[in-house]
Amino acid sequence: MNHWTEEKLNWYIEAGTHSEYPRIFVPLIKERLLPGDTLLDIGSGPGLFALSLTPWVKAVYNIDSQALPLKYLQQKAREKNNASIFCLQGEWPEMELDLQVSASLSAFTSPAIMEAEKSLEKMISHTNRTIFFIAPASRGKFFYPTDKKSGPPPYEKTLKALEKMRLSFTHKLIDFDFGQPISSLQEGARFLSHQLTIPLSQALDHARSIVTSHPSGLYLPNPRRAAFIEIIL
Repeated sequence: MNHWTEEKLNWYIEAGTHSEYPRIFVPLIKERLLPGDTLLDIGSGPGLFALSLTPWVKAVYNIDSQALPLKYLQQKAREKNNASIFCLQGEWPEMELDLQVSASLSAFTSPAIMEAEKSLEKMISHTNRTIFFIAPASRGKFFYPTDKKSGPPPYEKTLKALEKMRLSFTHKLIDFDFGQPISSLQEGARFLSHQLTIPLSQALDHARSIVTSHPSGLYLPNPRRAAFIEIIL
């Protein structure tokens, strides 16, 4: 994700609360974890997975390069009196890490994390049993056609990197909605302008064309497809 701001953070939290993400993926991860496990979430943002998974694990260590989402996560952990959430700020894979965990997770992060051999080797060195990736398998967002050059979806590059390293893994494609609640069309235009990198006037027109009703106001649906990848160590 681009540089976090308060507004972007609030958008992400609202999307994580009201859309199918991460509710679609939390059960898939949960069923593969054991009591007493520790989990490392690389590129965790504000910890949507940590807040959902801590009842079933001993600890979740959250890494992000930016302070703002980790500050939010620390505050939520204090509010819930949750002593099993830990926050580590740093750039992966360059940061030093004195930690060994049962499982690692990285969801919708950059190619530098999910495709680079240096990153994968570091994950393996700090993980005892399983690594989970949630990687994009579609390009367009919010029904807006992408102008990116055609080519393999991002998850296929991750699979090729894993094959090159001769790692054992499974994967499956999952369709879900990762939409965005908004309070007004003007907010929707600001959000889509950021997400789609288009002018504000164009974003407003697009928001009008796709908006639906929502219990808290309005909603911008966002059908997505992702690959749930499990690397068995």
